[in-house]
Amino acid sequence: VCTLGLTGAPPTPRVRRLVIGGAALGVLGVAFGGWQFAIAARTPSVVVSEFLNETTHTRYDALTATTTEMVTAELASHANLRVDTRASGDTQIRVRGSVAMWEGAPAVYLFAEDISTGDVVWSGVASGPEGRLPGQVREQINAFAESDAARRDSQAR
Repeated sequence: VCTLGLTGAPPTPRVRRLVIGGAALGVLGVAFGGWQFAIAARTPSVVVSEFLNETTHTRYDALTATTTEMVTAELASHANLRVDTRASGDTQIRVRGSVAMWEGAPAVYLFAEDISTGDVVWSGVASGPEGRLPGQVREQINAFAESDAARRDSQAR
């Protein structure tokens, strides 16, 4: 007869319910943790490299830095992608790009490459003009997140 070390008497129904409830919560916690781990293992991890200013104009340095941050934030808003702050052994895709001139105005060029092979698996361009770049970059990141390139690692597992 289990006494739970409280007294010499058998446990009361209330104590039994607490023990069974605690055990059930423990089992649910382990199951949920395993489910979360399995989802994380199927979610492709992405790292964003600092974008380059290829315009030859220093006045676009701030736009270039802001574009790096915007791309990182936009990628992080997609549940099917995990954004790493730096590349690790688990990182599968590197997103990189540049700000360059397109017909006299800055444009943003984006590339996603498979880290293991170096192959470019997706590319896009936000052609401006400058005032429209934030919305266009968001559209391009949405297109990448929905592309086979962003989904292939999660489907392969």
